[in-house]
Amino acid sequence: MTFLKSRKGACLVMILLVVLALFLGTVRSLGSRLDKVEAAFLNGVENDGFSIQNDLESRCEFAYNLTVVAGRYLSPADSKDLLDAREALEAARTVGEKYEANQTLEEAFWALDSKLQSTRLSDTDSRLVNALRADFRSAGDTISHDGYNELALEYNAAKAKAPLGFLAKKAQLFQ
Repeated sequence: MTFLKSRKGACLVMILLVVLALFLGTVRSLGSRLDKVEAAFLNGVENDGFSIQNDLESRCEFAYNLTVVAGRYLSPADSKDLLDAREALEAARTVGEKYEANQTLEEAFWALDSKLQSTRLSDTDSRLVNALRADFRSAGDTISHDGYNELALEYNAAKAKAPLGFLAKKAQLFQ
């Protein structure tokens, strides 16, 4: 008890309080930024519904429609990778999981599209596949230019610069 009343004890308590304040301030600041970034992913930067989540859902729809057309010309096995990739994207929960699943969906979409290009399609199906191709590519371009990406970069930069930022990542579990 006398240690706390001494000058050394007071300095130690002060240092601990400063470190605790830095830690809690970092957690609170990064937590608020993270909430904004996650909301932008789900609802759009302006909360307008123009979000990456919606674009990913559209890509899943376009992928499914491509498998429907492919089913008229190719074996079901040819569409399996795309259907599995679509299912994985729909099941993904975190942004990182969605990113990986979208990459897999992209590869599977273009692989099936390539098989369809070497198949004689009806005029109607040919137009439909061309439209699906354009829509799928457009949704991918929209994702790559979405304002969410800038917010995520800013968040990552803030987290890297934050005092005690290495601890803040662990502290997110407590929010």
